[in-house]
Amino acid sequence: MSVKNQVKAIANRMARGFLRRRPIRGHPKVFLLGHDRSGSTWIGSILGEAERSIYLHEPMNRKTSRMGDWDLYNCHLKAGEPETRLEHIYDAAARGYGPRLLSLKELRWQALSRPTVIIKETGGMLLGEWFQHRYGGRVAILFRHPAPLILSNLRMGEANGRKWFQQLEAQPKIKEIPEIMEGLRDFESSDPVELFAAGYCIRYLVTLRQMEKNPEWLRFHHEDFCMEPEATFRDAFQRLGLTFGENARAALGASSRSDGSTGFFGLRRDSREVVHKWHKKCSAKMEKTIRRQLERFSFPYYQRDEDWERSRN
Repeated sequence: MSVKNQVKAIANRMARGFLRRRPIRGHPKVFLLGHDRSGSTWIGSILGEAERSIYLHEPMNRKTSRMGDWDLYNCHLKAGEPETRLEHIYDAAARGYGPRLLSLKELRWQALSRPTVIIKETGGMLLGEWFQHRYGGRVAILFRHPAPLILSNLRMGEANGRKWFQQLEAQPKIKEIPEIMEGLRDFESSDPVELFAAGYCIRYLVTLRQMEKNPEWLRFHHEDFCMEPEATFRDAFQRLGLTFGENARAALGASSRSDGSTGFFGLRRDSREVVHKWHKKCSAKMEKTIRRQLERFSFPYYQRDEDWERSRN
């Protein structure tokens, strides 16, 4: 470990004592919630460049967070329900520390002010009401067309389709939503596309029900950010109470133009090209399978033929 990293680790250990004593509602907060592979990492990373902000990427994710817990993935709680494991993770995150080591600059901000804490979550996508009730702040839900989202999840791991579906199906509160209860009736499948599509419907139907009760929540669409990156991000920053400065502008410019080096989890890509990339990869059979699940769960979006039109290029 370099000397700089050693200093940072020591400084973080020293800071935890006073950060733990801060109220969990003491910082301005933004919760960006979306489905896995919805583009939330790209969008969250740009929001995280807001001036005087601390960005925490998926505190629930054990691969990226020092406090992650896979057993909590896809957990749905109503506002005010107790859950000590979630409280352990997010009480720290709401105070702006915990999932990762803070930089020395972030530690200075913490010592001198209350920087905005931006928390991006996929595993905690269904916890919007729980987050807002306990921590306050603004909640934004990110939507994306199901075809590219499901294609990307298939590449990430087909086994997740069944695992996530089982996590969702096992929660009685989720079945209180009529469209979900009806969609699950006699549902049996081992097909990963069907399982991912059913999970997509369930997760977004839960968040849509929450949005009906919380009209102040913001709704973002991945495709809008791709087609008009700067205008859409500027609007999102303003609506979330964030400052779009030079760091955000530079990060956006770098991440929305491909340099040919993008990996599966990479952030450097041609954002306009991403919108139409699924057109050549989603077969007619896959489209039919996904649309059948959208209909089964009475999903209110992406059922029109024009939502599935392919570009001719």
